[in-house]
This record gives sequence, C-alpha cells and structure tokens, in this order.
Amino acid sequence: MKPLTEDELKKFDPLTKAYNKLVECKNTLNVLSSQVKQDFQKPDDIKKGYYFSNPINTDYELEKLIDGMKEKITDQIRRDLDSRFNNLKIDYTDVERFVRQSKYPNNNQDRPTLQGPFTARAIIQYIEDKYADEETITLTQLKEYVSNTLPREPEYPYAKPSKPEHIKVINKTGLELSSNSYYTGHKEDTTAAVIKLVQIKLNHVLPSQAEHHDINYNDTYSDDKIKSLRRYKNGKLKIIFHKEEDMETTRKLLVGCDE
Repeated sequence: MKPLTEDELKKFDPLTKAYNKLVECKNTLNVLSSQVKQDFQKPDDIKKGYYFSNPINTDYELEKLIDGMKEKITDQIRRDLDSRFNNLKIDYTDVERFVRQSKYPNNNQDRPTLQGPFTARAIIQYIEDKYADEETITLTQLKEYVSNTLPREPEYPYAKPSKPEHIKVINKTGLELSSNSYYTGHKEDTTAAVIKLVQIKLNHVLPSQAEHHDINYNDTYSDDKIKSLRRYKNGKLKIIFHKEEDMETTRKLLVGCDE
C-alpha cells in the first residue's frame, strides 16, 4: 500500500480531535464529580457507609461512549483505506483488535498493539505497514476466496480437495466447481475471484490490477483464456478453457499445487 501523503492524512485529524474532546470531557466531569461528592456527602453518611448517589457520576456512560467512538472511527478509517485498493480487503477484525488490545496490554502480547494515545494516524500507520506488500496479500486473499468454489464431500463439508484430480474435469478442457461459499463474511464474490485468479496466472496480470466481473446466475463470461464460464442456480460453476493446458494449470492452482 502506498503511504498516504501529509495532505491526505490531514482529513483524518478531525476524527482524532473529536475523540480527544470526548476524553477531555470525561476527565473534566470526573474532577467535578469528585468535588460534588466531597461537598455534598454528609460526614455521618460516610461513617455509616451509606452510598452517595452522585448526580454527575457519568463515568460508566462516557466510557461506553468513548469505546463506541473508537470503534466508529476505526471503521471509518478502514472503509476509507479499503476503497483505495482494487482487490485487497482490509481485515476490520484485525484492525479493531489492534486498537482494543491497548486497553488490555497483558493479553495476547504476541500481537501488535496500539502504543501511546489513540489517534487516526496510528491506525493508518498500522494498516499501511500490514498491507505494504499489496500484491502478495491480494493473491493470498484471492486464493482463499477461490478455495470456496472447490467441491466438498457431503460428509466432510469443510475438507478441501488437496489434489488436482479431486476436481472434476468436463469435456477435457473444463472444470466443474461450486459458486456457493462455504464461509461467510467474504465480500469477494467467489466466481469473480476465479476470473481474477485466471487473469493473474495465465495472463500474468498483477493481483492488484485484475479486473472484477460480476457474474449473475445463467450469465456467460468469456475472454482470451476462458471460452465459457457459467454460474448456475443449483450452485454449480462450470468453466471451459480454450486450451487443455490452461485448464490443467488452473486446476493445480485451485488446490495450491502451482508453487
């Protein structure tokens, strides 16, 4: 990922300022709350251990508000930076965990954790560092999405094929896959990911530059490598290549035997 320029970073600064203002408000109210308790709590009540109901004791509510603002700011940053990528998807859970762990420094010490105050720029820096190798990460993600198209045995729905011959060949130059995902939460359409992976492997396109194609049910897609790709309502995905060698290369790629 190309680092943001100073001018691009400036638009995120109001997010940090708004967060700091809320923290400042909480600190101010805590001071005033202590003063109210000191001035209004009766000495006899203290001796008797009576609870003093402080009218401005809002520490718990403000803490929730602060945590909520952190989450919303983090998500806004993630969505903005995510839109700068063509094919790579930023893992929000990972970024959110990076921020959240700063409250619990003794947990998961092997994970990167926000050091210092919460700022938009610190989150941006973490994302830029983590996704610096855009091409490698994009390719890894696409392979993960495409693995969802591989056929499974009914009794072992989560066991992915490990050999090329496990994938059914049709008419010598075609493959029968599945357009149904076995996982949830992926924004990437698995059918579109197959086309991108073919572009990358057979046409030597950079992962970040592979073109996205939305394929609806019963639509047919074709290009210089794919003679016909069709997605069916029954969940099947059939892809026919112009050449048998391209089919074999793709079949090996799908099960990770292309390295």
